[in-house]
Amino acid sequence: RRLASGSEDGTALLWNLEQPSAVPRELNGRDGRVQTLAFDPRNRWLATGGEGSTLRLWDLKQSSAKTLELRGHEAEVRVLAFDPGGRWLASGSKDRSPRLWDLERPTAKPLVLRGHKEAVETLAFDPRGRWLATGSDDKTVRLWALGRSQAGSSVLGEHEGNVRAL
Repeated sequence: RRLASGSEDGTALLWNLEQPSAVPRELNGRDGRVQTLAFDPRNRWLATGGEGSTLRLWDLKQSSAKTLELRGHEAEVRVLAFDPGGRWLASGSKDRSPRLWDLERPTAKPLVLRGHKEAVETLAFDPRGRWLATGSDDKTVRLWALGRSQAGSSVLGEHEGNVRAL
């Protein structure tokens, strides 16, 4: 049982909830503030993203701060989510294009999902991992059908304001 927190100081802290008085493990990617983080459902990885355009996967099975760097965004990373099976990591950014990272091939280029006209601020997988929903400052919610070589999207609807939660 763990809890992670991210800060403007560029660090993430990993807390052991079974020993809450213990000193947390510090994860420092040195990329500016940590804007978003997510645990994978298999409890192997903690993903962090933020001010820099690089995502980091922290290996929770290693005692050292071993990371994989995922590069592909062109602007600040705003949101992260793992699919329910733990194979895919989705990321949203100010660069307007969500990305899907295959964790079975983490060094491969991500699948870039195009369609939003403004920053992607929120995203979520359905419970079976067949769909990815994304919300943006362009006031739209898009639904992406996964499991194909090219994920296509449809606009579910439009808000009067920026979309912040799914």
